[in-house]
Amino acid sequence: MDSIRQSEQLTGQSKKVLIMKIKCDSPDIWIPKAYTDAINAPEGALWKEVMDYELAKLEEMNTWTKTEAMDMPSDAQILLGMWVHIIKNLESGNRKFRSRWVM
Repeated sequence: MDSIRQSEQLTGQSKKVLIMKIKCDSPDIWIPKAYTDAINAPEGALWKEVMDYELAKLEEMNTWTKTEAMDMPSDAQILLGMWVHIIKNLESGNRKFRSRWVM
């Protein structure tokens, strides 16, 4: 089946829209929209594994520096991020779970 495009306004965040492209050929697995959804899903262990992998790679590439809130200038802009989860259907028939941290 063809992919469908869904969008919805994120709760509590005005003027921000989450756009997801969902493949209809995996109806038995739900694509989580947030960290807690992923961890609490039946496939939670798989989602946790791929999120840990993504975080390890970002840390390996020195993507950010951990900073305590008290060390931040009062006018600093803090960028919020979110998890984006997808399932890739491989030619072999297997599924590959992917999670990306995006801003």
